[in-house]
Amino acid sequence: MLTEEERKHIWKELRKLYHPSILSRLKRKIYNALAYIKDRLSTTVTTATAPLTATIPIASTMPEFKKAIEDAQKKALAGLGSLYDPLLENSIGRLVAVKVKDVDGEEKMYQGILREYSNNYISVYDVDYRLQVKALYQGTEILEGYPMPIYKAYGVVFGYKKHVKIESIVTSNGKTSITFKNISGSIVKLEKAKINSLESSISTLLKPEQSISVTFEGEIKNPIIELEYEISREADIIWPRSKVKVIGLGDYPPTILEAILTTI
Repeated sequence: MLTEEERKHIWKELRKLYHPSILSRLKRKIYNALAYIKDRLSTTVTTATAPLTATIPIASTMPEFKKAIEDAQKKALAGLGSLYDPLLENSIGRLVAVKVKDVDGEEKMYQGILREYSNNYISVYDVDYRLQVKALYQGTEILEGYPMPIYKAYGVVFGYKKHVKIESIVTSNGKTSITFKNISGSIVKLEKAKINSLESSISTLLKPEQSISVTFEGEIKNPIIELEYEISREADIIWPRSKVKVIGLGDYPPTILEAILTTI
């Protein structure tokens, strides 16, 4: 979780995004003008070289010759900056919804403030990033080194504190009932629990201090229990554009964001 000082720093950054200074606006206009020029140059160069490859006989018989011309085009334009994206440009400083192919291979939806973009990356601030976590218990005691993230995300610092504790283990009538309690200050989504070869799918949201009981077949004394769950952490994320797609604006209207930012 962010400290109060870190939270204020992030919101000040977001306020600058939402209410950019005159100098920032001027820089952005110059940058966009240069990007537009690059885009036009790219079109012009392609148009100019197309007749060249068409009229030279060797170009039609040797694909590597045509490829060499195309590579020369790319190198000539590579140093001119990023291409201008009008849809993303109009969304800078606004809450956007993005669809992401995450580190676990699943497609997930996130919201955040669009900070910046380039040909290869998109930067989004204030994202409630979801982390898959695993905890291992011997009876009611959590083992050393747990909880731990199931998938490693570059740049994400994970705090090894307890999120879920085992409140009780009751064995009777040929069954084992385990009660899990959310002891963190945030909502936790329990995914599944395992005892030996037995597995139970939970898929339940637990609010802070809320509990849930899961029952397994068999009376198992002092069991080894594996629990998988999901937490979220506020983070500023830089995603490869190949992994993310901006699909629209976020849920709450910009006027609410403006009201929040003006209080900082």
